[in-house]
Order: sequence, then structure tokens, then C-alpha cells
Amino acid sequence: GGVATAKWLAQHGARVTATDKRTKTVLEPSIKALRGVPVKFVLGEHRQEDFKNNDMIIVNPGVPRESEYVQTAVKAGKRIENDTSLFFRYCDNSVIAVTGTRGKTTTTLWIAELLKKKYTKVAPSGNTPDNAFLKEFDRVNGKNIPVVAEMSSWQLEHLPSSGRSPHVAVITNLYPDHLNRYNGIKDYANAKANIFTGQNDGDFLILNYDNEWTPHFLKKKP
Repeated sequence: GGVATAKWLAQHGARVTATDKRTKTVLEPSIKALRGVPVKFVLGEHRQEDFKNNDMIIVNPGVPRESEYVQTAVKAGKRIENDTSLFFRYCDNSVIAVTGTRGKTTTTLWIAELLKKKYTKVAPSGNTPDNAFLKEFDRVNGKNIPVVAEMSSWQLEHLPSSGRSPHVAVITNLYPDHLNRYNGIKDYANAKANIFTGQNDGDFLILNYDNEWTPHFLKKKP
């Protein structure tokens, strides 16, 4: 997603700095994919000034909210986004989104396959390198193509900043997982709940009747 995000931002007029603690050698495939794109690279380190001086900080899914660099940006009053929040902020298409601890990939693929009977250009996107959100943006935006998206809890962490939720939100289930990233399973559940907290009366939320966390989600729904 990082390459697609950098390309999309540059194409839409942003001055982009890409920073990564990994080295140029390790990141060679990504650098090659960005050849010809006006991106400034800061590699092998992160610099505090980059998080203080840029207008918007876009974090990859693997970057925790508690990162000292993200916190530097927050204290400096910077706008924090990820590819998911940018997509939802600017894309006009109707979105069906699927999250959950297990089964989200299968569910997403089946929804896309069924919708192809009516919309021939439907492709699953989101939590997949081949069809990252901003890689798909210009292909689908403004066209009569519903977006079917698989969304991880990491992607959902910044979705509320977009001010929008999917037209149809699906949570397949919730089980203890990724708890090294979260402060317990309730914190993990609340990250998943971001998929529907911006919905309105015309939207749909589909939950798993048998999952023990469904009552928790029902208490949080708009």
C-alpha cells in the first residue's frame, strides 16, 4: 500500500516524503516501483522534523498509534491519515467492507464474485497489495462500480478521520488475535467497530449472531 499511496499523493499534487527505517537495499523493489515519481526518500531512519514540518502524516498499517513519531505529529497538530481514510474521504463510490478475525478474505472474495453478475468490473480491494485502496481509486472513482473491501483492524484505526463509513459493513467474528498491537481484546474490538461508527440510517451493518462480541458491537452502533 505504501507505494500506491505515494504515487497517488504525488499524482494529485502533494509533495511527498517517504520515510522508512529500512535501508535502500532492502527497499529496492519499492524504490524501483516509484522511479519517475517525485518522492523524497529518507531511509534507514526517521527524523523528528519530518513529522513536525509536513502537513499530513500517512501511516502504513504496521505503524502503531503509540509510535513516538506518530505522537510527535499529533503534538504538532498534524493531520494523521492512512490509505483507508484517504480513500473513504475522497472516493464517491458505494463501499461494501468486510472485517473480522477470521473469514474476511473469503467473505470479501465471494461478495465481489456475486456482484460481478451485475457489475463486471468489481474487484476486491483494501487489505491486499495487488489492489490497495489508492491503487484502485482512479479506476473506480465516480463510476458505477461498488467497491468491495477487506479491511484489517490496523486499517480501520484511522477510518473515523475520514468522516465516513461503508454503506454495508460486515464483521465476520472476533477472537483473541493481534493483542500484541492492542491493549487487550476490548481495544481490538473497538478498532474493528470503526467500520460502522460513521454509518447513518441508510446504511447496513451485518454481524455474526453467534459471536460473543456481537452485543458489544450492537451497543456501539449509531
